[in-house]
Amino acid sequence: MNKYDAFPEPIGGYTVGRTQMDFEYTASDHTKRELTAFVYYPSDSSEGKTTSAYMFPEVCEMLDEQPLLTALKDAYSIDIKTQCYDGLALSGKEKRYPVLFYVCGGGGSPEWGTVVIMAFSEDPEMLALAGKMEMRPDDETAIEMCQNVLTLPILDKLTEYSELQAEDVRYVADYLVKLDSGELNSIFKGRLLLDIGMGIVGHSYGGPTTAIVCRDDERFICGIGLDSGAFGLQGSDLKKPFLLLFSEPNYNMNAIIGANNSMDTYYFSVDRAAHLDYCDIVFTSVNEELRGERDAMEMRNLVTDYTKNFFDHYILQKAASVESLAYDGVDLPYCRRLQVWKVWHTMAWT
Repeated sequence: MNKYDAFPEPIGGYTVGRTQMDFEYTASDHTKRELTAFVYYPSDSSEGKTTSAYMFPEVCEMLDEQPLLTALKDAYSIDIKTQCYDGLALSGKEKRYPVLFYVCGGGGSPEWGTVVIMAFSEDPEMLALAGKMEMRPDDETAIEMCQNVLTLPILDKLTEYSELQAEDVRYVADYLVKLDSGELNSIFKGRLLLDIGMGIVGHSYGGPTTAIVCRDDERFICGIGLDSGAFGLQGSDLKKPFLLLFSEPNYNMNAIIGANNSMDTYYFSVDRAAHLDYCDIVFTSVNEELRGERDAMEMRNLVTDYTKNFFDHYILQKAASVESLAYDGVDLPYCRRLQVWKVWHTMAWT
């Protein structure tokens, strides 16, 4: 397995700028929320700049302080070279730029994506259901299994947190509106393409949050879940196009999303991929137990192509199609258009 000293060059013709935003607000449950978000944006030049730091020392300290996360500390390098730069000017090539949100997983940090939810994966009731999950189940079987998973008591707290995390996303979206309008001073004044709607993608625990945001906020017009589940989505119609990339047998964990969605829902199964292959671990870890069998660059290109084609089609209205992509071992066993899912909706809820 290769060890990488630097992340690969980004696709496209822009230099990548980065800025950090920190937020404090009171959520609807009256808790004080402290958020950190990184904004990555297109720039024309990085002349005279050094690349941004990847992982801050505080993140490593957090891993030391959290027993459930310590096992993953060696999977991430604080020294790996990034391909972005702090403090750059916004590119002048376009007047405005579209907006995408990325939501990391449970216990994660915005620098590095996600951490598997250990408590959930070790819950005895969850383990019992996992033993019954079929590879490539038919839709009816998968929907029933997903409904059974969503009734587990351990999901009560996780669902509550998903709702709060979705509220965090909406708060940051409100902030971006203020930046674009000029109510708050920034390089983004009049430069964000918000009128066409925003997209959102989430990995692992961030996937359910992504779906909840799509369901509850009309400003978000489509979403993607990367090897995620359906916490908090029982009986929910997202009313937005949604794409899921997942490792088998994870269709059992999210079949309910498409069963209730009145818009297009795509499910792509990816073989030879592990749960954490959907984040930076493909470049930062040499621990074979945490990795799947796919090459790191292949996995990066795969996820990039599917997410880019999906957002190009549903946000930018380009003639792009996720169904036209061809990767070995990536199948579209479940793709339900509106009229097909109406049949399954009736079957699942009557």
